Amino acid sequence: MELLSPAGSPESFKAAVESGANAVYLGLPWFNARKPALNFTPATLKSALEEAHEKGVKVYVTLNTDIKVSEIEDAAKVLKLLDDLKVDAVIIKDLGLFYIARKFFPNLELHFSTQLGIANSYAAEASKQIGAKRVIPARELNSREIELLNNGKNIPEIEVFVQGSMCFSFSGKCLLSSWVGGKSANRGVCQAPCRLKYSSDNREFPFFSMKDLNLASNLDKLKKAQVSSLKIEGRLKNPGWVSSITSIYNSALNGVIDEEKTKEELQKYSGREMGEGFFSGTTDLTAQHMAKFGSFLGEVVDLVSENGIEYAILNFNKKSPETSMRFVSDEDEFLTIIHPDNCLIVPDGDKGIIKTEGRIKKNSLVYEVIPSIPQKTVPIQLEKCGMIWSWK
Repeated sequence: MELLSPAGSPESFKAAVESGANAVYLGLPWFNARKPALNFTPATLKSALEEAHEKGVKVYVTLNTDIKVSEIEDAAKVLKLLDDLKVDAVIIKDLGLFYIARKFFPNLELHFSTQLGIANSYAAEASKQIGAKRVIPARELNSREIELLNNGKNIPEIEVFVQGSMCFSFSGKCLLSSWVGGKSANRGVCQAPCRLKYSSDNREFPFFSMKDLNLASNLDKLKKAQVSSLKIEGRLKNPGWVSSITSIYNSALNGVIDEEKTKEELQKYSGREMGEGFFSGTTDLTAQHMAKFGSFLGEVVDLVSENGIEYAILNFNKKSPETSMRFVSDEDEFLTIIHPDNCLIVPDGDKGIIKTEGRIKKNSLVYEVIPSIPQKTVPIQLEKCGMIWSWK
């Protein structure tokens, strides 16, 4: 089975390739369901393709958002770019864009996004008949239903999510983000309202917050179901996360897996409980965010102020320069998070000192966690990217 890893940035791409991924998926600034990621420019995509192909790794590009009629011409330009660069496949959600790709760019390999909601062998077979080489079925299928996808006579390759965040909406087709947050998940700018607490019957709880998916112990079942590719969700994660998760699944595919150790390692990278999603049924899907997760570092033993600046005294004096710190107190369920750029610990004997910015409490427990990748700050306009590829 292919191991398919996320690459939300060129650095994450390198981490995936070096950690054993057989393929990576990534996005450009346009028509990409993960617009907050750093993503790729035409130039960095070209470099990534060259490096990947030298190492026998495939590169799939996502064009997996809803596309307006006014955007069809630009979307076609992107297809032309991808065709010229000879990407290994394009992951598409919009049927109109799929039609354009088949008609004008017959050399492009096309995969149907999970957001198309393919959930049975008839839909899978129909996808193959109109030109899809692979389908990523609805995430709501259980293990038996995934197995039954191959009951048709002419079924495309099947790709299944095995690790990462899950969406409460059917196959990621969320309308709540637009309603609550004012930005559409189907246009690449999900506001994650499902992670918030809501009130019901005098109880506040994140009723719609799904557990993170973890199918590391179910690879034999996926192999039996003739799944072609195992997909890791996580284009908003940093290179360290991509490297670690890819390595864990690479080892599992090679028959080397310690389930307890794997579970412990995976938990460092998520603030939510993990489960098997719909793969094992519909009774254990949602969970509250966990306050205490990650690698425990120590505690805040005191707070001091000097020249109007507040500092926290820690009972440890170092940590990885690439990780964030989470400060958790009994009274503060929603944590204070200090990101790597502000995590400068000044050693003081066996203790450490860090600026608090007034947000850290005495006796807080401190956990080291893997942060998400930073969001991009400079948008790239299609007509200004300086590419030689143009729509004719």
